[in-house]
Amino acid sequence: MSTSLSPSSRLKLARVLNLLTSPVDGEALAAAHAAHRLVKDAGLYSFEQVIGAAPPAPASPAPPSRVAPAVRGILARLDEVSDELTDWEFSFVDSLRYQVAHGQVLTAKQLGKLEQIARARL
Repeated sequence: MSTSLSPSSRLKLARVLNLLTSPVDGEALAAAHAAHRLVKDAGLYSFEQVIGAAPPAPASPAPPSRVAPAVRGILARLDEVSDELTDWEFSFVDSLRYQVAHGQVLTAKQLGKLEQIARARL
């Protein structure tokens, strides 16, 4: 596990942080969660580590997944083309990736929107 943000993760973090100023409370909150996930996925446990002011955190195992492999595949393929996603699509896909990584079941509405984004971007 890395202990710093890669250049692509830094770009994603910058895009997500821009959404914190959204006038829509839910979108701003989702952006905050997405920023936190990007930092944690890089093996960091706080924003202090992003700027080099805190020691690394111990690793914890991820819970088992209850999501179909096809959904994981779509999320992985969308991650490869993340630069082509709108800020909203990026934030939405990132929130789904977080839910999948934490063993949560996606709703039919979430899966429908994911399929719609995949058809448009892949």
